[in-house]
Amino acid sequence: MNSGKIGTWRKIGGCLRRLHEDERGEIPVGQVLVIGMVVIPLVVALVAFGGALADWLAGIWNNASGSTINTPSFNDSQGGG
Repeated sequence: MNSGKIGTWRKIGGCLRRLHEDERGEIPVGQVLVIGMVVIPLVVALVAFGGALADWLAGIWNNASGSTINTPSFNDSQGGG
């Protein structure tokens, strides 16, 4: 290797070393895991029960307000496919 390539690799190594030692944006792993354990089941539940949940909430709203709101039906065959 010539000296130009060695200098470049040293600069890259120095940048990587500084990046590895920088802790300013560090989030504790435990907090990330707790957030993940809450968010992932919520997303799965919304995907699995989204249509039924929308219908249920619309029914509650209709009973409370005495009016009818139009909600999209997730079982419609209009969507094509």
